[in-house]
Amino acid sequence: MPNYRLFFPVNTPLTYAENLDFKGGPYPVTFRFREKQENPFVHLVTDIEAPQYEQALTKATTFLPSILDAFAYASGPPILLGICELILRDERGARRRSGIHVRERRVPQQVKLQPEMIKTAEHIFAGNGPKLPLCWLRQGRQRELILERFVFSWLGFEELAGEAQVEIRCECGAVRKIQGTDRNKAWEMFQHQYPEMQQAVFNKRIWGRSRNSVFHGSKYPEPEFLQELRELTPQLQKIIAAEIAAAYGLSKVPGGADQPSVFYYNTFFSWETAHPEESFAEDWPRTVIERIVDQAEPGRVGVLDEPNLQFHNAAEFQAW
Repeated sequence: MPNYRLFFPVNTPLTYAENLDFKGGPYPVTFRFREKQENPFVHLVTDIEAPQYEQALTKATTFLPSILDAFAYASGPPILLGICELILRDERGARRRSGIHVRERRVPQQVKLQPEMIKTAEHIFAGNGPKLPLCWLRQGRQRELILERFVFSWLGFEELAGEAQVEIRCECGAVRKIQGTDRNKAWEMFQHQYPEMQQAVFNKRIWGRSRNSVFHGSKYPEPEFLQELRELTPQLQKIIAAEIAAAYGLSKVPGGADQPSVFYYNTFFSWETAHPEESFAEDWPRTVIERIVDQAEPGRVGVLDEPNLQFHNAAEFQAW
């Protein structure tokens, strides 16, 4: 079975004189503190056996956050795990090596202010419609972390749903009523924008799994669950925007889809190493790849060659 080495940037103020091998994990893990003198982050490196690189990546993103949880608690400062930056495969003996590099680029976005936007803002500010959902929608669109985007978006969604008397049944059989969020109203708002949504599915998956797991803190934010929240959040924001438009008597919902400012460039490449005797050759042409990516136009896909460096498309790495 292939063996992969994965590199994750970790944003933390922690420093250490030597590289640190973490003990107790299911796979070898090393904090490369020596490199922090040259980078604003620490590389977290792990070696994982898996049939393909995608399975190795899934394994890594499942157990590495728990290690950082323990470190953050033991040391105090916050620790944020970045996306996997580099994947290499054990190809000892081969001079031609291959790898996958992911580079994050932040590109400032500009949206031209239109006269109708100004009139709408003045109308809303002077109106008597809901105010808190406006705040939570803005906060949700501003955030980058999936959990934060979901939390603020859900706050706006639930605020618009309002409150109702909710029956709670005790183990003894007694029934009492408490004031809580109107779940039926929440479903009606969701179905108005997404007619295919059945109430039973909403109650189980949207309310029971997504909402309760986050706000009750009952589920670890593993990649699969975070992907669910990533897909749900834009739906919540669309519902909030539509409900606010109706509450303020707007003729149309403002086009408030937030513009992406963070782009991730996936580069599939191969090169000739000067160290074929090493399992994981780390003399990959970082400077050249990062220069090419930094000069690329956001959203465009390109393939070109450089001396001792060849770029590939994703299809060539499906079985890698």
